[in-house]
Amino acid sequence: MKVRFPSPLIALFVTLLIAPLSARRPNVIIIFTDDQGSIDMNCYGAKDLVTPHMDGLAKRGVRFTQFYSAAPVCSPSRVGLLTGRTPQHGGLNGNVRLNSVGMPSSQITIAEELKKSGYATAHVGKWHLGHSEQTIPNGQG
Repeated sequence: MKVRFPSPLIALFVTLLIAPLSARRPNVIIIFTDDQGSIDMNCYGAKDLVTPHMDGLAKRGVRFTQFYSAAPVCSPSRVGLLTGRTPQHGGLNGNVRLNSVGMPSSQITIAEELKKSGYATAHVGKWHLGHSEQTIPNGQG
């Protein structure tokens, strides 16, 4: 008996169920830089900078040629990236000060969702979203 799928979407779903788990899980690395202009890498057109390592990553990975930053300052733009929400809906309107609460720990981050899916997560570098046990990187996934 020949099985005919009613749509390519169902065929894709069945393929994903049958495919080995490792084939379905790409590595995900997000590099978020402060104060980088839209063309501040050679692969985006910079002529006055030398960025061979970042250009190498871009060549082997995914390049985004149209993008949006949620805010012009650090903490709110990080909230936008990590939660997928506007900074206001993510709980931060400005930069986090040393003794302030920071991003509410109730916000769900991309790291928390990746962990639920079996990914190992890590954070390297500047966080700037909170200083309490609940709002540091380990508390947010």
